[in-house]
Amino acid sequence: MKTRSRAFTLIELLTVIAIIGILAAILIPTVGKVREQAKRSRCMSNVRQLSLALINGANSAKGQYFPSNLGGTWAWDIANSISTELVNTAGREVLFCPSSNMLDNYSIETLYDYEGRKFTVSSYIILVTGTQQVAAQYLSSRFQDSYPVTIGPTTVSLAPSRRPLVVDAVISNGNDFANVTGGLANNVSNHMDSSRKFPAGAHTGYVDGHVKWRAFKQVTLATMSDPDVFTMKTANTPNFWF
Repeated sequence: MKTRSRAFTLIELLTVIAIIGILAAILIPTVGKVREQAKRSRCMSNVRQLSLALINGANSAKGQYFPSNLGGTWAWDIANSISTELVNTAGREVLFCPSSNMLDNYSIETLYDYEGRKFTVSSYIILVTGTQQVAAQYLSSRFQDSYPVTIGPTTVSLAPSRRPLVVDAVISNGNDFANVTGGLANNVSNHMDSSRKFPAGAHTGYVDGHVKWRAFKQVTLATMSDPDVFTMKTANTPNFWF
C-alpha cells in the first residue's frame, strides 16, 4: 500500500517564514550589541596596554615618557619613536581600536607605515609632549605627582588618577561626528551610538594606570571649564573631546 507524501501548504510556509523573520528581528540587534561589546572590551585592553607601556617606559627613563618627535599633523598621528616602542611592548594591533572604521578603509600595515613610515596613524590619542592639535597644558613630557591645568583665570592641580594619558579618538567637524576629514577619508569617532550620529563614549587611560569607559556627553562652550573634560577647539567650535 502506497502512502502519499504530504507537502507543506502555502499557509504553513508563510507561517514558518514569519517565525524566522521574527526571530531574526530579535536576534540580529542582540548579536550586533554583543559584537560591539566585545570590540569595546578589546579596545579597553588596548588603552590599558598602551597606558602601562608608557608608564613603564617612563619608570625606566627616570620619569621621562618615550621621546615624541612627531612628524604628523593630526592628534592621532604618533611619532615613529613612540609607536616602535609601543609595538615592541604590546604588538602592532594595540594601536588600533577594533571599533574604528579606519580599519574598514585602510590596512593596519598602511596606517602603521603611513606615507613611507613618516609616522603612524593610530585610533588613539597619546597625550605626551609633541602631540599635535592639543593644548600644551594637556600634554606631559614626564610623570609627575600632579598636573596644573589652567581653566580661564583659574589653575587647578590634577592628580595622576584624573590626568588622561591615552584616549579614544572622539572627533567632530562642526558637531558632525560621522564624517570627519582629517587626512583620512570618512574618519569618525571610535565608538558611535546606535544612531551612528554621535559617539557612544570613549575609553580613557590615566597616568596612574587605571582605565574607564566614559559615556559621551555633548560638550558645549559653557561646559568646557570642567578640568576633567579635555577639549581642543578651533574658532570657538569644539573639535575634540576626551
